[in-house]
Amino acid sequence: LMPAAVLVARLPAASDGGPTATAWALLIAHNALLKCANNNNYTALFCCINNSCAATDRGAVNGLSMSIASAFKAAGPTMGASLFACALARFSGPGVLMVFSGVAAAMAA
Repeated sequence: LMPAAVLVARLPAASDGGPTATAWALLIAHNALLKCANNNNYTALFCCINNSCAATDRGAVNGLSMSIASAFKAAGPTMGASLFACALARFSGPGVLMVFSGVAAAMAA
């Protein structure tokens, strides 16, 4: 879905230089589709977790998986904000992009 956002950004600009109504509509539709896909992935993951254990152990497995998911949902923004603050404090100009390029490369590997 992310390449679609790049294509929307390349749509012709309005006469005042801002985005057109078409660009806004496409970006809103793209964001809605992305949110639905994220929710469906999360639900499908927990369905797979439910099917991977015995019925007697489902409560413990679901509790553990929800705890881990919540911990990562809490740690993600914290780590991202710390990385961004570090990038702004230590690098200036294009150096900020070096930090995020490294993170993107690590996540893609």
